[in-house]
Amino acid sequence: MIASFCSGYGKGSLLLEIAISLSVLGIVTGFFMKKSLTSQRALRIQRMHDNIESIACALSAYVAHNHRLPKPAHDHNGLESSDSYVGFIPFKVLGIAYQNTLDDNLKPLIYIVEPNLTKTRNSMYGGPADCFCCSLPDPCIRIKNIAPQPIAFVIDVQSNPPTIDNHITVSPKHATFWITRDLLLMKMLKMQPCTVGTSSPLEPGNMGEFSF
Repeated sequence: MIASFCSGYGKGSLLLEIAISLSVLGIVTGFFMKKSLTSQRALRIQRMHDNIESIACALSAYVAHNHRLPKPAHDHNGLESSDSYVGFIPFKVLGIAYQNTLDDNLKPLIYIVEPNLTKTRNSMYGGPADCFCCSLPDPCIRIKNIAPQPIAFVIDVQSNPPTIDNHITVSPKHATFWITRDLLLMKMLKMQPCTVGTSSPLEPGNMGEFSF
């Protein structure tokens, strides 16, 4: 009788130990899974930031060669549209891969451009009335709510679309990148800005989240 009781007690203890071990294992596994997901999320965000930097550099190179910014693509074909100022990255025109135009959720980034800076130029400074450095006429469709100087372009995620009426109004979020016309010339092309001595250009980026 005593032997039987002790034998049953040992089995119960073993089951309890197994249950406790499984509980601890579950907690540890959950912790590492959460840490892994957080790490993967951080990697996706970093990859998006790298993509935005590649796009911005490609846009700057395009300006240096063509004296204008490209228009956005209407869809995901990577080609310039004829009349759009909000759309997707024209990656084929810029010579970059489609994979380099995606955000942290693998959705195509949106590209918002000042329409007056997409017109054909004969020179970077001076020249025709629609030259890259000429003052932008009013009224015109212009990117608002970011900086007092003319914005060259904005790169953003689809979940943060701009408001479009007589102007393009952008509300910067954590993934928003923008750069003024002068900063594009100064910092990315190492050229003389358009408004020398008349204003202090703002840093590119999104409220200090990330910038070059």
